Amino acid sequence: NLPRLLDELKTQPKSNSISGCKVSGASPFRFPLSKWRISRSEFEKDYYPDYIAGTAYLISGDILSKLYSATGSVPYFIFEDVYITGLCREHIGAVALENKGFSCGYRDRSPCGQNFRYRITGHHYTPAEIKRLWRELQDRWSICQRGDNYLIFKLFDLFQYLFL
Repeated sequence: NLPRLLDELKTQPKSNSISGCKVSGASPFRFPLSKWRISRSEFEKDYYPDYIAGTAYLISGDILSKLYSATGSVPYFIFEDVYITGLCREHIGAVALENKGFSCGYRDRSPCGQNFRYRITGHHYTPAEIKRLWRELQDRWSICQRGDNYLIFKLFDLFQYLFL
């Protein structure tokens, strides 16, 4: 949602920060059969530093070169979001900021353009769905057709945006 992103850039901190869907207290998957398995030799700590989920994030311009430089001293890690927005960010002393407009990777049960009114990003949508969602978002009079539970979903979306 480019218009929402442009609005967000007006209020985005201009220095020493990365913002998006902030993940705190996440621990590495140690299960042998997990696709995302991380052994102790790859990452010995029990928890990742706070990081911004990799679907999209905003990096203040003043730390770009610092992040790049940090990659020369912070050991490589397979997950880009944990590596760049967690380990390297922590190394340079920048802050991770939560922004509710960024997707944390979940997908709506019944995607509708109006659900993206307050969002910047989405995740797990097909190209055809993205085109349809964009058309619906542009039509301020479009109404999501979700049946009897529509109002409940809209109130839940608003609650998430305001309070979570």
